[in-house]
Amino acid sequence: MDGDNSNFITPPPGLFPNAPIAEPAPTETQSATHQFVRPDATTRPSVQPPAFFPAPLGAQPRAASLTLETEDGARHVVTSRAVFGRNPSATDEWAGALIVVIDDPAKSVSKSHAALLVTPTGSTLVDLGSTNGTEVIRADGSEVTLSPGLPVAVHVGETLLIGSRTLHVIG
Repeated sequence: MDGDNSNFITPPPGLFPNAPIAEPAPTETQSATHQFVRPDATTRPSVQPPAFFPAPLGAQPRAASLTLETEDGARHVVTSRAVFGRNPSATDEWAGALIVVIDDPAKSVSKSHAALLVTPTGSTLVDLGSTNGTEVIRADGSEVTLSPGLPVAVHVGETLLIGSRTLHVIG
């Protein structure tokens, strides 16, 4: 490596803002009057982060809520987090969540079966390690079986299958 730069790749001029720019050596075909202009800080292009575009004046942020309807017609509005089950309790991770009791005499619904997280950017359902599983039935009829602890997106028009009980996502 002693002074051997034959394998060194020279970066293009201006790639590193404070790096010295090497003047190219004149070739035989260049006239003596030809001059190379070295770019300075005012002629180098600057890279700026993308501009932030605020919401239009008067626009309201998207509401973070989801309405679920049970088989008996009861409606539950979830504004942030909810835990569903036969006798649910909110663990540390779900502390402060809305508690939604699902009546299930057949006991297909676990004590704390599933949890829902609602944010302005979307909603996700998580199986909390239930015995009989959790599914999301998409609007097109396809079914997504949840793996415990892994969130799955939930949208209006879909149905949540908690054990053998259903909740419809209506708004």
